[in-house]
Amino acid sequence: MRLLKLAFRAVLEWRRFIAPAVAAVAAVSAIVTLAGSAVAPVADAVRDRSRFELGEYAGPVPAPAAGDRLRGLGSTGLLVSASRTAAGVLASPGELLLVRVHRTDLGVELAFRGIADHSPAGSESPPSSGDAVLLAPRDGFGLRADAPPRWSSDTDRQRATRPVGRLTVVERASDESATLLVHDATLLDEVEWAGDREPTVRVRVRGAAGPLAGRAAQALPAGLTPTAWREVAAERLRPLRSAMRLLATVLVALATATLVPGQILLANRTAPSLRVLAAWGFAPRMRSRLLVAMGAFASCFASVLGSAVGLGLAAVMNARERPAVSLLPPDLAERLAPLAVSVTPSVEWAGAAAAVAALLGALTALPSAGMAATVTARRNLWHW
Repeated sequence: MRLLKLAFRAVLEWRRFIAPAVAAVAAVSAIVTLAGSAVAPVADAVRDRSRFELGEYAGPVPAPAAGDRLRGLGSTGLLVSASRTAAGVLASPGELLLVRVHRTDLGVELAFRGIADHSPAGSESPPSSGDAVLLAPRDGFGLRADAPPRWSSDTDRQRATRPVGRLTVVERASDESATLLVHDATLLDEVEWAGDREPTVRVRVRGAAGPLAGRAAQALPAGLTPTAWREVAAERLRPLRSAMRLLATVLVALATATLVPGQILLANRTAPSLRVLAAWGFAPRMRSRLLVAMGAFASCFASVLGSAVGLGLAAVMNARERPAVSLLPPDLAERLAPLAVSVTPSVEWAGAAAAVAALLGALTALPSAGMAATVTARRNLWHW
C-alpha cells in the first residue's frame, strides 16, 4: 500500500513538472509520423518507377529466337519487354527534340512501364505501326497538331526520317531524357538494321507483383543479368533522404533540449519520494533505474499520443487524396511532382517514433538518475 501511495505521489509530480517536455515530444512525434506518411509512399513510387523503367533483369537476345524466348517467359507470369533502342531526333516544324527511341510493341511496353492507360491519342483501337508515345521529362513539350512530327534514329540507314502516326505526349513521365516509344509490330522479324549481321533485341523482365526473388529469379534463361534499378532508385531518393535526416536531427535536438531540463527538475521535485525509497531500503542503483524507467515511459507515452495525432492527420489527407509530394520541400516537390501518390498513414513510422522516443527518454534521464543515486535517508523521516 505504501508503494502505491508513493507511486501516486510520483505520478502527480510527473504530470506537473514534465508536462512541457511531454508536449514537445508529442509534437515531434506527430511531425515525424506525418512526414513518414508522405515519404514512405513517395519512396515506394520511386523504387517502382525505377524497376518499371529498367526492369529487374535485362540482356540482348537474337531477334530470330526472341519470339520463343519471350513467349516462354510470359507464360511464367512475369512482365517482359523487348525493344531496339538508339539515340534519335523527333522533329516538328520549328522544333527539334533529342530523344531516346525505343522501337517496341507499344502496348506491352506501356504495361511494362506501368503507364498502360496512355494509349495513342484519339483512338481506342490497338496501336498500328508508327504510332508513338513521347515520355517527356518536364512540361512544355508542345507539338503542332497541324504538322505531324517525324523521327529518325542512329540505327536507320542514311538516317531517313519516318512519320509518326498517332502521338501521345505524357509530360513529366521520364526522369532523365525524353523517350520516344514507337510501335513496331515486326520488331522480332527485323533484319534490315544497318551494320547488324545478327540483329538483337534488348529483353527486360520484372515481376508483376513485386521484385523477383528465389526460384523466380533462378528460373530466368541465361543471358539476362540483374539491372541497377535499386542503385538508380537510391540515387533518385538521395535528396529526399538528406532532407529527412536534417529534419530528424532538428527534431531530436528539440526533444532533447526539452527533456533534459524537464527530467532534472522532476528529479529535484521528487527528492522526498526518493528519500522515502532510501529509507525503505532501496539501493541507489534501484532508484536510478526507477528514474530511467520514468523517463522512458514519459517519452514513449508522449510519442504514442503524438503519433496518433499524426496518423489521424495522414488519414484525413488520404481520404481527401492529398498528394504526398505537397508535404515535401519545394525543390523536392517540383522534382517528384509526377508521382501521383497520396499521403498514406504509416504505422511503421509511428512505431519507430515511439521506440526512438523511449530510448531518448531513457538517455536524457541519466543525469537525473545520477542525482537519484545520491539521495540519502534522513532521521525521523515522515511519510504517508
